[in-house]
Amino acid sequence: CKRDGVKFAVVMLPAPNNAFFYFREIDRIKALAHKDNFAFVNFHEVFPVVGPMQPTPYQYHKTHFSKKGHKLAADTLYAELRKQ
Repeated sequence: CKRDGVKFAVVMLPAPNNAFFYFREIDRIKALAHKDNFAFVNFHEVFPVVGPMQPTPYQYHKTHFSKKGHKLAADTLYAELRKQ
């Protein structure tokens, strides 16, 4: 990637609040991104947290993004990649 001028990024999708294992993985990948200097975007920090079974305008059918969710994801990823 580096040789060809391609930016490498890892994106972590939003997870339910009870997914403890997922948050440990996020911490590990975030540390690796810092160490190896690649973009890391944690959508869990961007998407609003809602309670179990609560509706959100950013998602539909549990984990799939709605139009509004896709826009938030795209805007967040674009902003992060511009920093690199």
